[in-house]
Amino acid sequence: MGSFPHSGIGARSGSRRRPTSRSGSSRLLAAGASRLRRLELDPNYTPALLGSGKVSLRAGRHPEALALARQVLAREPRNVEALLVAGLASSGMNARAQAATFFDQALTLQPQSELQKAIAKLAPDGVQSKR
Repeated sequence: MGSFPHSGIGARSGSRRRPTSRSGSSRLLAAGASRLRRLELDPNYTPALLGSGKVSLRAGRHPEALALARQVLAREPRNVEALLVAGLASSGMNARAQAATFFDQALTLQPQSELQKAIAKLAPDGVQSKR
């Protein structure tokens, strides 16, 4: 699995970014705590759900990431970022047909974007878009 440029989605577990300073580590902890507080106040807060989904992806917790993405998609079926998280999580669980479906839905919503290039790089062998 690779990563989407500028989105922080799907970084390889072997290429995790490590904070270069204590302040970087503190910022990451503060961001996580802030996301949890937002979810406590509003369990349907989309940015916090997607942020948690990305963290789960990076940690290799694919079922958790998929569940978070599906929470967003239940309310916002056209949320491209949630479709990508769901596709990457599915791919990480070797559910390639399901991953391709999520990626195709995302491409339908954003056909002329960097999304197509990113999916082509990320799609595991055998998962091809129907486009």
